[in-house]
Amino acid sequence: MKNAALVFSFMICGCTASPDPVAQPQEPIPSVDTTSASPAASGDALTLADGSVFQTGLHQATLLGTVKGMDGKVYLVMSGRHCTGCEAETALYVHAPADGPLVVEDGKNARMYPGRALDGETNEPYYVARAFFGDILQGVPGVIWYSRALDTDGTMQEHTMLLDVTAYLEESRQPGHALLEKTLKQVSMGLCQEIPGVERTAAP
Repeated sequence: MKNAALVFSFMICGCTASPDPVAQPQEPIPSVDTTSASPAASGDALTLADGSVFQTGLHQATLLGTVKGMDGKVYLVMSGRHCTGCEAETALYVHAPADGPLVVEDGKNARMYPGRALDGETNEPYYVARAFFGDILQGVPGVIWYSRALDTDGTMQEHTMLLDVTAYLEESRQPGHALLEKTLKQVSMGLCQEIPGVERTAAP
């Protein structure tokens, strides 16, 4: 069995997964342009709604949607892999093109993709998460994860991770799911949306 300390490394490297789902975006989905990038650049380029091209540095890049900060800066919520020919798993990335290039080498800036991670021997889940983006709390634009992860004592512990883009990208964490009902209320009002999860199974 895996424990919580191993969850991140597993989610980024070394498991099998079903094809990634695509959430309905808040703004039009761009095309994935693999030809307009410079030959020296690696990864997929996204042609954004305003016609600009952003070189993601990711492979199999997909834009799930956008989140706008209070200062007007637009953050891209993307899925992708930081390498090819390796065991890197599809991850989530949140980045504003106005901040310059997205650094992805060695899994930098990768966030866990929502869904379930199953132990390859027992088929039991050791990581379960839901993720939402948009105005995920009243007056708070960003991305939020509600997860349950296997702890070293064998119990599943609940955690919340928030990426707040109100003024800049700020990460915070707290135990429990005290904010989940507030986020679900935002969903019901059409202010944010959930990213469909995928199921992964670790190699035995």
